[in-house]
This record gives sequence, structure tokens and C-alpha cells, in this order.
Amino acid sequence: MDRSTGLALTAIPGIPLVTAGSDIVGLILAALSSQGMSLCPGDILVITQKIVSKSEGRIINLCDVEPGERAVELARKTAKDPRLIELVLSESTEVVRAVDELIIVAHRLGLVLANAGIDASNVGPQDPVEQVLLLPEDPDQSAREYRARIKRAKVTEFGVKINDSVGHPMRIGTVGLA
Repeated sequence: MDRSTGLALTAIPGIPLVTAGSDIVGLILAALSSQGMSLCPGDILVITQKIVSKSEGRIINLCDVEPGERAVELARKTAKDPRLIELVLSESTEVVRAVDELIIVAHRLGLVLANAGIDASNVGPQDPVEQVLLLPEDPDQSAREYRARIKRAKVTEFGVKINDSVGHPMRIGTVGLA
């Protein structure tokens, strides 16, 4: 395919469930190898935020969270779990809006997100109601490290993006965020 006029998206099959401490680069390289696939110059490897967060141990058990006074107050206002609100506050620099069933914040990474991007879906095999996943600590640094490690193993020019689907504050639907 002429890369200047087209776009091809290819999923890499064979990547297992990721847990805290998983070596994402090792898993990707093994999956590429087992499928007879390789990265080519100009490729962009897109890695989901969820597996980056999981590998970095950003899974939090809500039963371990002690909500503070502000979290309890905002939980009443938003009808949300005060433990979740405590995590939202810890990941944020500012509460932009807090109304019934909605809290929008300025995240420490500079994004404006509902719930600070904290996700409770597909977190792990344990009780999903009691576990949530925070965004990666520094996704740009993680992407740079992954790219450097893969480049050492597979000498080629390519990019790495960490992607997440997020709700767009004040609108219906989701957007891709890299």
C-alpha cells in the first residue's frame, strides 16, 4: 500500500491479559513474532491506555481509599461513591463542574475529563465494582520508553502512541485521546 495515500489499521493478535508488572514491550514483540508480523518504517504502534495503566499498577481497590471531607461533600452533590471522588480529587488540579451524577475536572496531565479519566470497566478478574483504573502516571514518558526499547530490538523508524477513548465533557459520545 502506498503509505502516502492510505491508512491501514492492524490489530496484533496474541497479547494476553495484562497485569501489574507485565512487560508490555516483551508482550508486543512476542505477539508480533508469533504472528510473523513486524513494524515497518512509518508505522505507528498504538497501545491502549488500559494496558499501560494495568502494567504500571494503577489499579486501585476502592476499599483501600479513605475519602476526605471534600470528597464526601462532592459525593453528596454528584451522587457518586466518595471513595471514587477522593481518587478523582487526587488525580486533579481543579474541579471544573460538579452536578448530579457528573464531575468534570482538570486532570494533572492537563486534560479536562469526567471522573479524572478513572475507569471501572474491564479492570480485572476481581470484584469489578471495587476496583478502578487510573490513567498512567506519565503516558508520554511510557510511550518514549516503549519506543526506545522496541527500536533497540527492531531497528526501524516508527512511532508509539498511548490511546484512550474518553467521554467529551458536556457532549454525548466519545473521542480518541492520544
